[in-house]
Amino acid sequence: GGIDEVMLWLKDDKLSHNLKLQSAYSDGINETIPFTNVTSDFVGALDYIFFDTAALQQRGRLYIPPNFRALNSKNITNGHLLPSDTWPSDHLAVGAKLVMQEPSTSAVAESKDSQSD
Repeated sequence: GGIDEVMLWLKDDKLSHNLKLQSAYSDGINETIPFTNVTSDFVGALDYIFFDTAALQQRGRLYIPPNFRALNSKNITNGHLLPSDTWPSDHLAVGAKLVMQEPSTSAVAESKDSQSD
């Protein structure tokens, strides 16, 4: 158990699961976050929210600036770098409003079947 078990699990080259995960910032095909961290030597997306579409439905998400211009609306030199006076963290906040879905009839039946085994 413990750390040894976790390390073995992480080394498995065929990790898998049955969850139907989707990014909260996906348009269904592509990721729509251009970045969540912008420094003088790095620009990229480091922060994500994934949810199981079979269990949760997305109702909203926090705004992420789509480009440097939106990040630096005052046109200040290097104003697109994080943190700034407008964006006070070194990461842009990601957030999603998710609601639980009613279980489907087949999912309830499968759950009852697996409990009786």
